[in-house]
Amino acid sequence: MTLTKFKSNNQASANSPSSDNDERGYFDLYIRGIGYLNRLRTVEPKRARKGDAYLAVQIAAMEGDKNNPDYRYFDAIVVGETAKQLAKELEAGINDKDVKVLVGFTCGGVRPEIYQPKKGAAAGENRVSLKTRLLRLSWVKVKESDSGDYETVYQAETTAEEETSADENRDAA
Repeated sequence: MTLTKFKSNNQASANSPSSDNDERGYFDLYIRGIGYLNRLRTVEPKRARKGDAYLAVQIAAMEGDKNNPDYRYFDAIVVGETAKQLAKELEAGINDKDVKVLVGFTCGGVRPEIYQPKKGAAAGENRVSLKTRLLRLSWVKVKESDSGDYETVYQAETTAEEETSADENRDAA
């Protein structure tokens, strides 16, 4: 086995897998998945110096067996412009317990945050919340009632990266 030597001139080599990120000076970590949107709200920071109001949503991401999935919950700040527009248009459905809003999503900047509930049986106990930024919605489907079918209300153009990922997932199955 032969290893390629890279010059240490603080510039990324074209052969380096992280060359795009190195040029920008940071690394990206994305999570793509399928889940339900819940609890859409506008958050007003308590102190003026903390910034402007922002749109937040809970994502109930699905994992595991498609017939009996487990859910992972993310508290997301909606930052993607198209995602903001779609969330605002679907606000009534997202916040209606009888309507299901199923999405394909991309998030970034995931980090844990410890908090203590102030009410209920868990009051005073440490809990962990996963915080993230909702960057993109790939598609949105809405189901008005338990007996109805999902209706596709939005479909984004597929990126080359998503096509590659979909091909890899099909090959692995």
